[in-house]
Amino acid sequence: MRIIQFIDSLDAGGAERMVVNISNVLVEEGHKVLLVVSRKNGILIEQVAPNVNVEVLNKKSFWDLHTFWKILKIVFHFRPDVIHSHSSSIYWSVLIKILLNFKFKLIYHEHNGNRSSISMLKNLPLVFSSILFNSVIVVNENLYQWSRCNLIVKKDKIYFINNFPLLKKISKISSKKITILSLANLRPVKDQFNLIKALSILVYEYGFKNVELILAGKAYNDLFQHNLKAEILNLNIANYVTIYGQVNKIEEMLGRSDIGVLSSVYEGLPVSLLEYGLGGLPVVVTDVGQCSEVIGNGKYGIVVPPKNPQLLAQAISRLILNLDASKELGLQFKKHVINEYGPKKFLRSYHEIIFN
Repeated sequence: MRIIQFIDSLDAGGAERMVVNISNVLVEEGHKVLLVVSRKNGILIEQVAPNVNVEVLNKKSFWDLHTFWKILKIVFHFRPDVIHSHSSSIYWSVLIKILLNFKFKLIYHEHNGNRSSISMLKNLPLVFSSILFNSVIVVNENLYQWSRCNLIVKKDKIYFINNFPLLKKISKISSKKITILSLANLRPVKDQFNLIKALSILVYEYGFKNVELILAGKAYNDLFQHNLKAEILNLNIANYVTIYGQVNKIEEMLGRSDIGVLSSVYEGLPVSLLEYGLGGLPVVVTDVGQCSEVIGNGKYGIVVPPKNPQLLAQAISRLILNLDASKELGLQFKKHVINEYGPKKFLRSYHEIIFN
C-alpha cells in the first residue's frame, strides 16, 4: 500500500520516534512510505530507513498557504491509500481530505497521554475534525476511553495499540559509577525536578557518592530548563548530573547506563521506557499512563507515585544495593518488551486497520 506518515517535526520525542519506527517497519513489509514533516527536520532524520521517502515542508504557521499548497501537490502526486497523521498534523490532513476528495483512509494517532485534562473547549477542533477520521490509534487506556466518549468515530474503529521500540545492537560499557538514565525531553510533564531531588537524597542521605544522572532529551532553553539548572546548583549535585540534550544514538546511552528512570506526572505509553527494556535496564517509573502496565505492575521494575522524591530515591537505592538482582530484573524486562511490545505485534493490529 501507499502510506503517508505525517508529523510536525523530527526532533527527539516519543511521537516522533514512533513515526520513524512505523515508517521503517512498513517499508520492510513492502509498503511504499512517504514521511511528511510539516514544520522542521530534526535529529531523528538519521534514523529513517533509506527506502523511506522524506519531505520536509518548513511550515511557518497553520495559515502558511504556500506550504499547504506544496503538501496538496505532494499528496496529489503520491496518491496515498492511507494518510496516518500524528498529533497536531491531523488538522492539515483533514483539510487535504476535504479539498482533494481522495478516498484514502485517514488515521489519527493520538500520543498525548493527558487529553482528558484539557478543557473541552480546547478539544473541540479535534472532536469536530474526527467526523472525517476513518480510524483512531491511541496509546493508553485513558485515551481509549476518552476517544470512545468524545470523538465522532465508530467505536470499533478506535484502536488501543501499544508503541514499540526499534533499536540497533546495544553494547554494554563498563564504568566505576552507577549511571541513572532519564530519556525524556526537559518539560514540566517529565518532572525532572522530582528526579534531581531524589538524586540529592541518594547522595546526601543515603551516601551514594558513586552515582551519576544523565538527563538526555530535548532542551527548550526556557524557564523550566533555567530553573532546573538553578535547582541542581542549589542541591549541590552539579558534579553528579549531566544534561546531554537531544541524543541520536540512544543505544550508546543505554549501553553505558545501569538504571532507567521516568519521573513524569503523566504519560501515554513512553517509547523511552520500552527502550530501557531493550537495553536490559532495571527501571523505576512513576505510576502514570501505561508505565505500570508495561513493567507488569511491578513484576519487571519498580512503580512509585509521581511527585514523591523520597519514594523515588528509595526505589533507586533498592536497585543499587542489589545490583546482581537488578541486572536479572533488567533481563526479564527485556524479554517482556520483546515479546509484548515488538514491531510484529504492532504490525498485526496495524494491518487490520489499513486492510479492513
